[in-house]
Amino acid sequence: MHVRDQQYLEQLLRRADDAVHRHHLSGVKAEVVLVLDVSKSMYSMYKSNMVSELTTRLMALSLEWDDDGVIPAYAFGDRCRHLSDLRVNEFSGWVEREVIRTGADFQNGCNYAPVINEVCSYFFPEDWRRPAREVTVGRIFKKTQTLYPTLSAPRAYPVYALFVTSGDCQDRDATTDAIRRSSRLPIFWQFIGLQKTHGPKTRFSFLKKLDKLGNTHVDNCGFFEVADTRDDTAIFEGLCSEFPSYLERPEVTAMLLPEELGGKRTKGERGAGGGVTLDTAERLAIYDPDEEGGVGVLERRAAQRQAAQARAEARRSERSRVDIAQVEATTDLPAAQSRMIKAASQTRSTPQARAEATDAARPALAAPNEESLARRQRRIRRETEQRALPADLAEAQAELARQAARTVVRPAMDEDPALAALQEEKTRFGLAALPEESTRFELAALQEESTTMFAAVADDDRAAERPAAARGKRAVRGGAASARPRAR
Repeated sequence: MHVRDQQYLEQLLRRADDAVHRHHLSGVKAEVVLVLDVSKSMYSMYKSNMVSELTTRLMALSLEWDDDGVIPAYAFGDRCRHLSDLRVNEFSGWVEREVIRTGADFQNGCNYAPVINEVCSYFFPEDWRRPAREVTVGRIFKKTQTLYPTLSAPRAYPVYALFVTSGDCQDRDATTDAIRRSSRLPIFWQFIGLQKTHGPKTRFSFLKKLDKLGNTHVDNCGFFEVADTRDDTAIFEGLCSEFPSYLERPEVTAMLLPEELGGKRTKGERGAGGGVTLDTAERLAIYDPDEEGGVGVLERRAAQRQAAQARAEARRSERSRVDIAQVEATTDLPAAQSRMIKAASQTRSTPQARAEATDAARPALAAPNEESLARRQRRIRRETEQRALPADLAEAQAELARQAARTVVRPAMDEDPALAALQEEKTRFGLAALPEESTRFELAALQEESTTMFAAVADDDRAAERPAAARGKRAVRGGAASARPRAR
């Protein structure tokens, strides 16, 4: 591998590693397969190196999950064609050497079903060859339903299929049936739609339908569009957007089992390509060692990842020490609690370490602390002083309480206009000013007398109005009677 290509690949690997960490896919292992469209609509994209640039980025991300550096590849148009494996030390110029060698490699049609069948036959040969069954369901309104074969044995790793195309296919019914059948297997189809740089935009209506396809065992399709193949962030984000949710589904976890517990390794047989392809772990090491250090790309990448993890752990420890210092400076915690927080935070990598740190700091918390004892003594002294009051002060407080009980607080006269008017009336007639209590009593008597007088006047008025109303009614009846004609 050329030094410039190696530096370019390492740069892409760092960006892919960041995207994988953001989507919590670190440590995920999967078998990756690459599928490329070679229909005539892709001609301009191959000539402008869009496919070559995209393939390099797909390989950089696939090394995060399938770290053997060997990716099986297929090309499809109206039929399927096997390609030589994409290898990390041969990625430069791989598209020109293996995919589009001459113009005759372009095909007229665009069919998805043949290449889907080939990929599933390669990774799941015994399960894909089993026939589907047609059953009739319903009593009154009967209909035919297809039952696809299920997985015979759980697999150790899922399959991540990168499907690059520039438009919808022509065999939509066969493709839909193949996708529904593959939903019974641990394989995820990541469709990537390439947009043309010039001319009208492709709508990808069928691929958007596959992304939300119903009547499947599990949603095993994802789709996103790529307009700029040099936008690493958009490509890596699109590749990692739907794969995490697929792995978390219970239908998928039921089909996967770690190899230590009996999960089956994925094996397959290439059709016209030449013989049997071995497992991921059994493939030959193909990395070119560096001339200076003698370390391959993956080894260097693993060392860089370990160094990054060590730096992140150092930053977390430093942040924890700063937080503890701030707590000790701003709060009144005992030193034993600070020691426990410090020990638990510095060893918080595992629950067992945190429990051990807490147990170690527990005796320090149980031991008496001078500061806590001083606070307790001050509190006891303050409570004692409040309970033991002097005798004269207690007697003075009791006298004030008795006076407050005897005293009746009433509103002042100047605040009550009625009381002030009554007092002014008494003074005008030469009467001596009475105390406030008698003035209030007289005001209440006057109010009661006025109320009684108004009630009597109202009764007299009603009594006087009653005869007048009766006379008016009789006069009205008399007038009506005189107005009627006299009978002869």
